[in-house]
Amino acid sequence: MGNLRLSRNWQNVKILTVISALVLFPSYTLAQITPDSTLGNENSIVNKIDALNDRIDGGARRGGNLFHSFQEFNINQGKGVYFANPSGVINIFSRVTGGNASQILGVLGVLGKSNLFLINPYGIIFGKNAKLDISGSFVGTTASSIKFGSQGDFSAINPEKPPLLTIQPDALVFTQINAIATIVNQASLKVPNQKSLLIVGGEIKMIGGSAIALNGRVELVGILDLGTIGLNDQFHLNVPNDLQLANITLTQKAKVDAASGTVVLTGQKITLTDSSTIVADIQDNKNGQRMIINASHLSIQDGSQITSTAKEKSQGNSGGITVNATETVEVIGTSNNEQDSKPSKLSSDAQGEGSAGGLIINTKYVRLEDGGKITSSTIDQPDGGNILINASESVELIGRASQRGRANDRDRASAISVQTRGEGKAGDITINTQRLKIQEGAEIIASTFGTGDGGDIIINASDLIYLDGTTSNNNSNDPIKSRIVAETGQELKVNDRPDPLIGTGNGGNISINSQNLTIQNGAEISTSSFQKTGNAGNLTIRVQNTLQSNNGTISTLANEASGGNITISAQDIRLRGNSDIRTNVASGVGGGGDITLTAEEILAFDDSDILAFAQNGIGGNISLNTPIFFGNGYQATDQVNQNPDTLDNNDRVDINASGAVSGVISVPDLTFIQNSLFELPETLINTENLIASSCVIPNQQKAGTFILTGPDGLPTRPNNNLTSPYPTGTIETIPTPSPSPKIDEPQGFYRLNDGTIVLSKKCY
Repeated sequence: MGNLRLSRNWQNVKILTVISALVLFPSYTLAQITPDSTLGNENSIVNKIDALNDRIDGGARRGGNLFHSFQEFNINQGKGVYFANPSGVINIFSRVTGGNASQILGVLGVLGKSNLFLINPYGIIFGKNAKLDISGSFVGTTASSIKFGSQGDFSAINPEKPPLLTIQPDALVFTQINAIATIVNQASLKVPNQKSLLIVGGEIKMIGGSAIALNGRVELVGILDLGTIGLNDQFHLNVPNDLQLANITLTQKAKVDAASGTVVLTGQKITLTDSSTIVADIQDNKNGQRMIINASHLSIQDGSQITSTAKEKSQGNSGGITVNATETVEVIGTSNNEQDSKPSKLSSDAQGEGSAGGLIINTKYVRLEDGGKITSSTIDQPDGGNILINASESVELIGRASQRGRANDRDRASAISVQTRGEGKAGDITINTQRLKIQEGAEIIASTFGTGDGGDIIINASDLIYLDGTTSNNNSNDPIKSRIVAETGQELKVNDRPDPLIGTGNGGNISINSQNLTIQNGAEISTSSFQKTGNAGNLTIRVQNTLQSNNGTISTLANEASGGNITISAQDIRLRGNSDIRTNVASGVGGGGDITLTAEEILAFDDSDILAFAQNGIGGNISLNTPIFFGNGYQATDQVNQNPDTLDNNDRVDINASGAVSGVISVPDLTFIQNSLFELPETLINTENLIASSCVIPNQQKAGTFILTGPDGLPTRPNNNLTSPYPTGTIETIPTPSPSPKIDEPQGFYRLNDGTIVLSKKCY
């Protein structure tokens, strides 16, 4: 194992040394191309085309396959090397056997339409000015050999003259320690339309480079283990699930692009930094293929983005994105551009006539922080894509990006969002997890700014949902709240100017299922409609244990249309710190939404209110289905109030369903509590009396004794009384207690100076 680590480290040291030389000395000259002698009289031959370009002839021809073998294979900057392409050759295989990484600093090409394979188990480096000039597909790999079914393989570790390898290759085989050799790309590598670009090796580093296959396929695979990767005739790779993987990194605005095609990345930790991108956009009438990311960890940072978008003039549907990460998916921060800061993002969008393909994320942990986003949106006619997150442990959304550029404050929130700005319906958000936490102004939001209906939000958390806190808004005095919200027609401001898009579609619904739900410090769950025609969505919450709100809000709001209903079921509902559950229609004749609360107990303190208002319409109905309800200072009233804000900060709990026609309020009958109250003594209870086990009090008189000797007792006679098997004693009369002092009946809950809440009579 020690030699194994040493060999791996040595290979990486050599590659890093070469990269450093290329950066520090751009005119660095390499040993160029040296054929080896493993092919005998079929050896490769290097011929001059001109002063700048060479042609490689010869090689071993086997049916439609042509094989070349080299001791060293390097291309200097400003130079070009082209493989001859005899008639009938479909694939050209070039192996490197000398033990050094190949350094491609110039042009690598084929004088024909054949596919090109470059195989070097010791590493491949594409410099900044490297370029592919080919008409077929390209495979660059640090595999030990290429397998050809039962016919055999073409090995760079044990180089021999190739046998009769006439069929298509079907696998890349990693059999030696050098399988971990790194592939570095600083160049813009591009293959023709509808072709494939495959990079398969140890660790893969895209340092400002790009891999492009328009209408084709780009696949990056990092391998850290011995094994075999399948390859079919369409250049699709099949990576075994039990194979240990290596890292893939994209830095310095690196790019992977397969517009209208397919992108697949498979690695241990896949990291994008410095505004790097992975793109599979649709720009024509063809449907895109699904982008697939397979990893242990996926990290998108510093304004980097992974996107699948049906562009503005396209008619095809975008393929969408699937992320399978066995551990974590994190989207963090924004780019460092002060003038035009962009968020780190994972998104699937539709801007033309085609629909968005949506996002599927399967992992343990999802974390969005400092403005990171997971989004799906539609602008024109098509429907937006859905977002499905299956996180077996937790989903966390935290905070907002620091102020850069001219983005408005809400746009800087860490967010999971779906949106429509056209006729199409926005996609839905579905989150399945154990724990969901939303903090410091982050949000989950479904919105519509066009005629299409808003998307729904469905959250299933087997443990808890926790919404906490607000954060400051640099552009106003209003804080930015942590929230889960479905809205339609909200007026947006871009650079402090109103956005002309006005939504008329209906708002989406919110459905929340959890073991426990906590909303505190200004956080909110809401649906809303800010225009005349769009109705606010319904809000349904099911909590198996406790719903606890401390200065939190659960609400539906409609400007003029109908308000959404709120339905909550829980074991117990606790409202504190000026928390509200409310439905409201601000103007117009739309009816207020109904509020239905079902719980074993409902407790409300600290000016928390339950309100269903409709200014010019019918107020919503309020139903409290519970055997136990306590509202601190609550008094039933039929008073009609047109402004719910006037019921705030009045030091009591209000339940009100006002409107042009008031709604019906149904609360439990609490008279049995009032009739069962009795005065308690002011004197302290004697705890010794509480633990007394019997009302039988033995006296202090001593009993006599009777001793009988012999083997038996006295014979029992028919007229004898039965003898008790238990001890007996004399019963004494229990003294009658003297009357206790009078205690006043408690009138409400009060907070002491130390913050303790007590049930007491009001003190004057």
